[in-house]
Amino acid sequence: MKKRYRNILVIVIFMIFTAVYLVYAEKKIDYSKVVGNCENKSLVDYWEQFGEQYTIGVNAEGYPIFRDMDAAFKQAQIDWAEGFAYLYQYTDAPKFSKKRKVLKKYKLNAFLQTSVPMTVENYEEIERQCRIIAKFVDIYLNSYGEY
Repeated sequence: MKKRYRNILVIVIFMIFTAVYLVYAEKKIDYSKVVGNCENKSLVDYWEQFGEQYTIGVNAEGYPIFRDMDAAFKQAQIDWAEGFAYLYQYTDAPKFSKKRKVLKKYKLNAFLQTSVPMTVENYEEIERQCRIIAKFVDIYLNSYGEY
């Protein structure tokens, strides 16, 4: 008799967990999906100056995201290659990737590069690129629900 109650209890608990998971999964928001246009004209204009790969929209939460995340990601690595190379070489940042942890590290490291040493070749351009990289990664992380 005890074994029967135990089996029933296990089945009930499993059903409760399944129901909770299904409710959660149904309500899960896809932060990377563009649902509208970005109303912040200065932000849209800022990113459009770099090319159409950086076109901005908004996600379900109203945060700006890139309309084509993959194109923006690939183009950023080309456009600001010196900045990415500097961050990889001179900070503790791993190889640049779409992993949330890596993106957060690049955002922080790029933000902190306010005075690249003058001993680094082309240091002024690298500082400029690091500022852009920090802004880029900030927008990119919105696609992950990281605000």
